[in-house]
Amino acid sequence: MSETKRISKSTTINAPIEKVFDELLQVQRWHMWTKSITSISILDNSPICVGARLKIHQPKLMPAVWTITELERNNTLVWEKKSPGLKIVAGHVLTPNPEGTVVQLSIQYQGLLTPLVFRLTRDLTSRYLTMETEGLKNHCERVNK
Repeated sequence: MSETKRISKSTTINAPIEKVFDELLQVQRWHMWTKSITSISILDNSPICVGARLKIHQPKLMPAVWTITELERNNTLVWEKKSPGLKIVAGHVLTPNPEGTVVQLSIQYQGLLTPLVFRLTRDLTSRYLTMETEGLKNHCERVNK
């Protein structure tokens, strides 16, 4: 039987949603504001769009190729990684509010290997999501001044 597990983190960023989304799309610069990313490279010389493939290097993890599956301007960026028995979906959802922009980052595990992979990576994934939400917040608020 297939199982699903999810980890998410959110924060409010004191910056307009357009600015936050623009920073989020600058994937090759993520390493500048979060230590959870060593580098991200866009494969196939494609633009950031649905179907684009990204190679992500993270500390303590093997390099992985992710594919953008959803992109809605100033709202949503979703990418996923598939392997036999497991699909991992990374969601980045932005919502405007009176203080600026609420950002919710999530990782969802789906498939037969979910219980094992989730147990092995849950703590690291949670730390990385915290680093990414805090890093994006600090970066966007600094450049928005």
